[in-house]
Amino acid sequence: MSLVDAKLGGTPHLAVGTEQGTVHILDTSRRQPWDAGTCYAANCRCYISLMVAPEPQRVTLQPHNQNGIFDVKWSPSDTLLATASGDQSVRISALSTSVSSSNRVLHVLYGHESTVKCVAWDPSHDGAVLCSGGRNGSICLWDLRAGELRSGSGSLAPVLTISKAHEGEAKTPKAKGKRMLTKQEPLKSITHLLYTDAHPYGIVSSSSYDGYVSFTSYAHPASKALQPTGF
Repeated sequence: MSLVDAKLGGTPHLAVGTEQGTVHILDTSRRQPWDAGTCYAANCRCYISLMVAPEPQRVTLQPHNQNGIFDVKWSPSDTLLATASGDQSVRISALSTSVSSSNRVLHVLYGHESTVKCVAWDPSHDGAVLCSGGRNGSICLWDLRAGELRSGSGSLAPVLTISKAHEGEAKTPKAKGKRMLTKQEPLKSITHLLYTDAHPYGIVSSSSYDGYVSFTSYAHPASKALQPTGF
């Protein structure tokens, strides 16, 4: 389950992604007591709340068909939702009530070759540019305005793919007698992505593979380690 909050028209909302590929959007405004009554305990004149107002009606989207959602992010203007899923795609859904529920998915982004673990919007290009990180250590950069990059399936291809964003030197298995002992390849998942104001043309990322936080420039995709995480 993934959680992310935002304010739509000044009202606080929470987006919840599920293992079934759905997103529930909840109105998290403080609910007032619905009814009140008198406490009838001996010598007590206080009032007690009997119940609270029911939960406001939630909005449910189904951007991914029965594939778990690992991350969900509001666009900077809180008008779009980006979801990362086990179906190896990122999907962009509209939140406007003027869009029918069957047409909420505006873009399907295919470019990863593994589960997509995280996604982040570029705040300097609201609703247009974002990046995503995969379980195999790759980072994809997307520009929703680049319609010419649509593949034959109708999905949008990444404008840039950074493979092995956190992969260090490969370890060669050592021979022992006539047998070669090999270790299972460690997970290289990109665990978090972040755009920073100080570097508008780059992405900060973390990975479960090397324990480092790294900065990757669009112009020079080779990652530069910022500092060890200490874990």
